[in-house]
Amino acid sequence: MTPRRLFWAAFAALAAWNHRGVLPHLGADALPAAGLILLRTFVAASVLLMARAAGHAVLRRARFDFADATEAFVLEAGLGLALLHHLLFALGLLGLWTPPVFIALLLLGLYPAFTALPRLEVPRFDDRLAALLAVPITLAALKALLSANAPVGDWDSLAIHMEMPRLYARDGAFTAVTWLLRGMDTLAAGLFYVPALALDDEESAAMVMVVFQALMALLLWSAGRRLAGPRPTLAAVALFLVMPAVTDASGTPATDLMVGFYGMASFWAAWRAREAGRGWLALSGVLAGMAVATKISGHLLAAALLPFILARRDRKGAAFWLAGAAM
Repeated sequence: MTPRRLFWAAFAALAAWNHRGVLPHLGADALPAAGLILLRTFVAASVLLMARAAGHAVLRRARFDFADATEAFVLEAGLGLALLHHLLFALGLLGLWTPPVFIALLLLGLYPAFTALPRLEVPRFDDRLAALLAVPITLAALKALLSANAPVGDWDSLAIHMEMPRLYARDGAFTAVTWLLRGMDTLAAGLFYVPALALDDEESAAMVMVVFQALMALLLWSAGRRLAGPRPTLAAVALFLVMPAVTDASGTPATDLMVGFYGMASFWAAWRAREAGRGWLALSGVLAGMAVATKISGHLLAAALLPFILARRDRKGAAFWLAGAAM
């Protein structure tokens, strides 16, 4: 059996077993539900490409020397999403968190998002090991997509991560919530949920974390290939996606995958600064700052990275990192 046939056979068998209790219940609602999933996926992909276009416009001027197209896409998208977070913050200060504003922003961003599409390298199934490892990766992607399109049910998301953005969307601006736990924290992930809730589509909020999960997997693929080669890295990506901590947060409007991505990206940018210059330190600082803005535990990630920055004995480089984090 060829590797490609082995992949599809294993995938079909696992998918059929996993959904054996679902298929008999699919009826007239299946097609509308599938259409909504496709629409939400298109919107999430469009926002990701918009963010990548914004990040590309900034980093292109700095002339970053990226290792490959995947690294460029991930870091440009991460920076672009940070810029989008700042834009959402400013709109909240101005009291402009309204459906017409969000729809207008999406429509305005479609043109730059799709005019210069990035070219990502797709790994080929050239042996049986790669074909088998692709099975859990594909199933993890489907799990994230389907979970994100299901109603939110966990207490953490309902009581904290979704409650504040829901109040923001109701009022169209920042709201001081003194009666809610952490009600004064304007966490970055919550700002990304406001447009979905303002448009009365709660499931789209969870799609935000699907985007960050995909970015984490792509960054791991890009960095791992430089450090260990493609086959060990493909195994690492598969193991990462099936970790209980990842599968538990996958497809939910929590903050773990977003803070995880910005923490990972800030460490990788700091590592790349060893060979590529101080510009990478500034980028690392920006990404670390977004980790701090995303979740309280993001402070620990930034604090763990700071000794690495100071150990360089490069005061200008440390200043670049701190300036980026402050932004």
